[in-house]
Amino acid sequence: VGAREPLRGRASASPAMPPVRYAMPVLWRRWPAPAPRVQRNRLLGLGSLPLAALLCGVAPRIQAPAAAIPSVALSGGSHAQQLAVGLYNVPRENVRTVIDAALEAGCRNFDFASFYNNEAECGAALRSWLGQGHDRSELYITTKVWTTDLGSPADAVRSAEISIEELGLGPVDLVMVHWPMPGKHVAAYIGLEELVRSGKTKGLGISNYSPSDYEELMQSAAVRPQMNTFENNPMLYRKEWVDYFQRK
Repeated sequence: VGAREPLRGRASASPAMPPVRYAMPVLWRRWPAPAPRVQRNRLLGLGSLPLAALLCGVAPRIQAPAAAIPSVALSGGSHAQQLAVGLYNVPRENVRTVIDAALEAGCRNFDFASFYNNEAECGAALRSWLGQGHDRSELYITTKVWTTDLGSPADAVRSAEISIEELGLGPVDLVMVHWPMPGKHVAAYIGLEELVRSGKTKGLGISNYSPSDYEELMQSAAVRPQMNTFENNPMLYRKEWVDYFQRK
């Protein structure tokens, strides 16, 4: 696929992301603006782990069958657990611990992204689990294309291909546009449709899209998104968004 450095290390003039609120006030964080790759490769300390990762990596292990987590049917015939494990802010040296704990707890839906800078380690951890006699069809794997890689359809496609290669799990289940950057996200999404046709992903998705962003996209897209992920909790309640996208 080629070197990732020029593609994902490019500076971005995109606006700062809005603040992200967690359910517990002590965990307030501000969504980081796109940063140069050298900064994004910095290994974070354990204290920066999100709550979910702390629970998986530090708390006593929870053992449960995968069937205990309900699944939802998606367009195209796919199924995904309603609970997904995200690896944002998980340092590379802690990835194996988090993924092993999640698998032991019955989680099979994993949310990865180029921005998280740990996809190679995530893929290695899952390949080790598959080597123990498990089947790839048990997993639902998502990767996301970050804002700095939406400059052109070709950039978006190459970024996704690099992620797929780093994960080393074969075709992924979903490739998402991580954020609907104005003037860029529609063309990037249309470019990513080629990955569906070539069999490198089973479907496409979107992340952090508002209803108006979605409507703009669907004026041009040929492949309907299978999923939209966005923050929704008591501190940032988006009932209108939930109702709108559930109808879609």
